[in-house]
Parts: sequence; structure tokens; C-alpha cells
Amino acid sequence: MPGIEVHYHDVEDDIVSDDNKYNFTDGCGQMSLEFALELKKHLYLNYTPSAIQFRFPGFKGVLVLDQNLFEYQILFRRSQQKYFPYLNGNNFLDVIKVSRPAGCRMNKTYIEIWCQNAAKHGQEIENRVKNRIEQYYEETLQSLIEKLLDPTKFGEALELLPKYMDCSKMRSFTPETFQSEPFFRQLVQSNVIMELKFVAEKQQINIPKNFGRTAIGVADFTRRLKEGEVYFCYSESLNSKCKAKFIVSGPVAIIRSPALSLGDLQFVTAVDCPELHHLENVLVFSTYGDRPIQDKLSGGDLDGDEYVIIWDPELILPFSHPAAEFVQPKPEESKIIEIDDLQDKFPEFRKEYMRNDNVGYISNNLAILGELLGYDNKGVVKLAEKTDQAVLYFKSGIPSPGLENHEKSSFDPAHMKKDQKPMYCLENVIGGFHSKSQSIVDDIKQIQEFDESLPEIDELIHLDGWEEYEEAAMIFFDAFKLQVNELLIQYGIQSTGELFSNQIFSLSLRGFETEKESVTSPLGCLQQKVFTLMKNLRTKILNQFVQNWEQLKLLQEAEFFDFYLPEVPEKLKKFAVACYKIAYENGDYLAFPWSLWDVIDDIRCTNQLNSSQQSMNSTVVDGFYANDSNNLTRWINNFQKHYNVEVNFKYYFYRFLNINRMTITDDWQKFTKFLWHYGTKEYDDFKKNPELKRFVKACRWLLFKLAFEISPKVFTTPHRMDETSNALKIARFAFELESLLNSATLPTRLAEQLLRLTNCSRIIISQPIDRNFSKIFQVLALGTKDAIEDLRNLLTIEINKSNVLNAEESHQIKVRFSSTKIMQILHGMNPSRVD
Repeated sequence: MPGIEVHYHDVEDDIVSDDNKYNFTDGCGQMSLEFALELKKHLYLNYTPSAIQFRFPGFKGVLVLDQNLFEYQILFRRSQQKYFPYLNGNNFLDVIKVSRPAGCRMNKTYIEIWCQNAAKHGQEIENRVKNRIEQYYEETLQSLIEKLLDPTKFGEALELLPKYMDCSKMRSFTPETFQSEPFFRQLVQSNVIMELKFVAEKQQINIPKNFGRTAIGVADFTRRLKEGEVYFCYSESLNSKCKAKFIVSGPVAIIRSPALSLGDLQFVTAVDCPELHHLENVLVFSTYGDRPIQDKLSGGDLDGDEYVIIWDPELILPFSHPAAEFVQPKPEESKIIEIDDLQDKFPEFRKEYMRNDNVGYISNNLAILGELLGYDNKGVVKLAEKTDQAVLYFKSGIPSPGLENHEKSSFDPAHMKKDQKPMYCLENVIGGFHSKSQSIVDDIKQIQEFDESLPEIDELIHLDGWEEYEEAAMIFFDAFKLQVNELLIQYGIQSTGELFSNQIFSLSLRGFETEKESVTSPLGCLQQKVFTLMKNLRTKILNQFVQNWEQLKLLQEAEFFDFYLPEVPEKLKKFAVACYKIAYENGDYLAFPWSLWDVIDDIRCTNQLNSSQQSMNSTVVDGFYANDSNNLTRWINNFQKHYNVEVNFKYYFYRFLNINRMTITDDWQKFTKFLWHYGTKEYDDFKKNPELKRFVKACRWLLFKLAFEISPKVFTTPHRMDETSNALKIARFAFELESLLNSATLPTRLAEQLLRLTNCSRIIISQPIDRNFSKIFQVLALGTKDAIEDLRNLLTIEINKSNVLNAEESHQIKVRFSSTKIMQILHGMNPSRVD
């Protein structure tokens, strides 16, 4: 989209501290209401933006809405001016990011820093914080699975995904039919799986939207906020159309990425400020004090940085840890480049930057040592300073110093999933999260791999004579397949569900909450291509069948994907049915017919009048309708019989009802929540009991089949649970041993003992690689999922933080613990925790 022209702008000095050391408005300028309304129209927004991130010749940063700005459209600040451009009269501003409602997550670094801060306030506060975080972890997992089992929550999830139609205008669809429709299921399934991967691999947990948000930071140009105060007004819903707003008052926690030290979590006061009521979904910082709040958060500024703000009382601490202040070295005078030389020098800098950029490597080592030794450890603080320099390398041009040997970790925490390196685990919050959520992700993956169900064809999407247009529809379908496959290959995407939901884990790793829709981000760029694909397909079809559709769209004053044909020609109906039949019989490109969503809805409406199908208003499980009476008894009986579960089922069902104080009367919710309770919440504990192992595995298997199969068939087809339990997989691990303990026969003898303890089918241990005083062995194993998990546990050492006091000694201690555990296994002893 082309930029918007700016006619009137000026530049003013920044607001700085009394000693000129800190800049309170660094990167933030102002825009008038008139200009914000122009942006709203230009960007097709349904709300007036409170702030934008922009680029303009010579300037970059953020502009915040200022209702008292009349003389100029934009008032820049000196900090936003990066060079003096050659202006030619065409002054266009490009919008990179727009403020909007956004939820927030706590990632593993946030969680670790929060817990370490809490520990400094005593056991009671530490337990309160940990319990709340663990509660949010459980709620995150449960809410994700419920998106696929609860029709209302399914609809809420669908509403937040990319829209190729206006679901609110689809008269023939209910929440239940949206939930059971294979295309819409694919979209929400892809969203849930991506979110689960974030929980498993990044230990990211969701904070309820009424207790936390993510927002662009801006400055208070009214100067009403006092030192240590912020203003935050948020939309009740994450939907940008939501009109209900709330203002946060009281103590709040603020943090941002990258968080490098304990002081990067700050506790400040949120206040109501009438002069700022026009600002929504942006975090307004005070422009008073000795040091800006945002600068205390790992050197944050206001040129587009996003901040997480949380006001849950259970997570608030009495005071903040002192903020770190890393001093950045200045570039040498000889390396400063004039603007005229920038284009010639850039390739050389780019080559040097790619050679020296090590921010990922340094950050990983900081996370490992910060978790093990504490972020206030002197060695960790020094490493954090190097990390800060590495993060800013692309700005400063000064690379971070290399790491010393003791700053490099050869053992990684188990939650980092680097099985090719020796592993250890700590008794901390994020370690527990990883093992549980990774097990869930692995089991869901197995369910989907064994899912042979095909998308069920809706009998209401039918019209006699559709075969006349089968050949014409096939031409469109083949062209659609070609374009979709091109995008899948170009972006390395696994499924069409991921593509059309824009839920791609690999592209989301570095994205922030409000950047996902930005056309400059990989996800935003890809989504624009998908929108264009669907728009072009719908346009070509309408041009062929409805000559005046553009005039009809103008009369409705609707956006392209919201336009609903008021009258549908019979020929177009037959063509739409042909598109639907072709796509659903193929099974892989379900999005194709939904470019004609309004036509399909019209067909369903007509057929509903002549149909008594109960399925259009109910959730169906193998022919049992969720709103039928006595379903609960039938489901329980079928479950026990189908999965051959021999337990006192009534006892465990009523135990579940009592524990959860269940008051809901809906049988479907009772049944799925029962499966959730034993299939996830108490799964790990019950699985250790041989008499209950099959029961909880069956609960999990059935729960995930209901949620993640395209067309769930859970009682009328073979469950295949035992078949997947016996499926073999290959895994690779490593362990490190003191050199003096090695012998020529050790790999063979150890492999024999590990085979005995794990029931793996085969284990091969390679000849070791020498280190200074130790040897590293690689282990290749073939076994079932349970056997591989047992092997991983045997080769993973457990460490108590109190045993490791500094980075210099940590490696030797880990090797000693590993050696002791391997020797216990080798001599037939039960490997125990080494303290």
C-alpha cells in the first residue's frame, strides 16, 4: 500500500532529564487528530489509531495522537531524525505498525526473572507468584484444547483468525456447525497447535486479557503523569471493533523483550488521567523523573518497542529490583559513515555484520546461566552486558566481545530440546512446564499422523445439476492448487490449515503481538499474499457469473470479504456446489469453495427449509447429538467398552465432579472436561500406577481425537491407541563422562544396561569425543515413545541450584554428576538424584 502524503510537519526538541543523560521522548512524536483520521481511512481501519510506527524521509519512530495539535499534521522530535534527506516535495509517510488490542504472554525468561525476583521477597510471596504462574499454565493448556471442543470458544478463536468472509452474515451456520465444518476446524486446529508449540518449546503461557496486555510505548506530552506513573486504557475484547474500554489503576508490572536482568521487571503505578482518555491500547509513560521507566527495561525506548503490562495482584511484588544500566561503547570516529557514502559502504557492513552477529548464541548462554546461577550472579551480569551489546550491534556497528569458556554451556536444560548435547534439569517452574506440554504436543502429533478420516461432506451443500459445472470448476481448482502449493513450498509450510490461518510457528518465533498484521513482517507479507489469492479467485468467478457485482458491493458499503450477494443466480449456485464437491473429495484444499461463502450459505439456507437434519444445530459424536438426553451414560459406556478400560468408572467420574465442584449441567461439557482432567491434569501422576495407566491414556487419546481429527470417529472406528503406543521412533542423545572412567568396553556394557532399563529395541553408543578432562558420547536409540522417554530421563542429570555457585565450576560439577549417574547405571544400581 502506498504511503500517505504529509503536508505540514515540524521538528521540536525532546524532553530530557535535568542532567541531559536520559531522553523521555526518545523515538516518539505527535500526530494530529485530523491526520489520524486520514490514516484510519487510508488503512481501512475500523478505529482511530492512538499510535503508529512509521518511516518518513529522514525520520523514523512512533507518532502518538495529540488532540491539541492543530498547526501541524505531525510534530517530530529530534531523536526521530536520523539524517537530513533531500526533499523533492513528495513527502510520503509509510506506516509499519498500528496500535491495536493485543493479548500478552509470559515466556520462559519472564517466568524465570519473575520467580527469582519473588524469591527475594520471602517464601510466602515466592509461593504466591509460582502458584499463580502454574495456574495460568494449566488454564492456557485447557483453554487451547477447549477452543476445539466448546462451540462458543471455537467461534471466539475463529473471530481472531484471518477472515475471508463475514461469519456473522452466514445465516445457515450456528456455533456448532462452524465447529464441525472441516475447513473452519483446520483453521482453529492450526491455531491451537501453534499455541501449544509455544507453550512446549518456549514455555509461553497466556495471561487473561483482563489482567495483562501488550502495547506500544508512547510518551505523555500532556505532562500530567508524575514520576513512576503510567496510563493504560484497554479494549475489553481483543477485537478492534470493541467499544467497551477499561482504565487500569493501581500497581502494575512492566517488562519487555529482551529481558536480561532482574531489574528488567519494573513495578510502577497506573493512574487515571482525563487528559489522556483519547488514547487506547498504548502504554503511556511519564516524562518526569531521574530516569525514564522504559529505559529501566533493558534500555527500552519509544520508537516502536512493545511492552507487556500486567496488573494481576497475585503477580505484583512490593518493589522492583534496581534496574541495570549497560554502557554502550562509542564507535570509532574513523568508522562513522557519511550519508552520501551509505549505499557504497552498506554491503561491506552487511558482510561484517553477518560474520560477527552472535546475538542468538550469547542469548542462549545467558538464559542457561541465568536460570542456573541467578540473574544477579556477577558472572551472569557480565554476560548480560555482552548480550546487550550483541542486541544493539546492528545499530551501533560494534560487535559484542567473544564468550569466555566458562560462559559457554556444554550442558543444556532439558526444556531447550537440544538432545544432541548432554542435558540436565532443575526443580524450577519452566522445567516442569516443558515435560508436560511436550508430551501433549507429541501425542497430538501421533493422533494426526494416524488420522485417516476424510472431510465430511455437508449434505446441505447440494444442488441437482451441479455436474454441469464440474469441468469449469476443475479448471479454477487446478489453478488454485498451483498457487497454494507455490506458497507452501516458498515458506516451508506443512499444511493448508497453517497457511490460511496464518499460524506458522517458524515465522512467529520473532514476531511481537502487534506486529503480526504488519506487511513488513514475514507473517504479514504472507497473509497479504493469501488475501490476494482469495480475492482474485472470488473476483474472477463473480466477473463470470454476476456482471454487476461491483455496483452491488458499493450499495452495501461493504469491504471486499464482507460483501454478500443479495441474489444468487442458479448457475453460480451449481458452480459453487461443484467447487465444494471437488475440493472436499480431494481433501487437501478445503479453502477453495469458501471464496463463494455467501453462495454456499444461500444454498444451505434453502436446503435447511426442506431438511430435518439435527446436525445443523448440534455437536455430533458418531451419531450421538450433544443436546440429546442420556448421552452421558452412552458415552461413558462406549468409552469403557471401546478402549477396554477396566476401572471403577463411576468412582473416578464422581471424584472428578467433586474435585472440580462441577455445577454445569451440559453433558458434553461434563464429558470433555472429565477427559481433560484425567487425560492431562492428573495424567502424569496416574500414569505411574499400572492399574490406571490405560485409563488415563484412553482419556487423553479420546480427548485429542475429538479435538484434532478432521471428522472425529471415536467409537465406530478402531481407536489404534495400542498401535501408536508400539510405534518405533529414532532418538539421539548425549552424555559426558570423566576421562578416567572411560574404558574400551564401556559403550557396549552401558548400552546393554540401558536396553534392560528402558525396553528400547536398540541402542548404539558411539566412541567418545575428547575434551580437556572429559569425554562426550553420542547415543542413538530405537524404541517406543515411552521407552525413548525413559532413556531421556536416565541420561538427564538433576541439579540442585545450591550446588552450583559460579560459572567457572558449573561444567565440572555437571560432568561429575553425570559420571556418577552413568556409573550407577553401569553397575546395575538404581540411578538416584546426585546432590
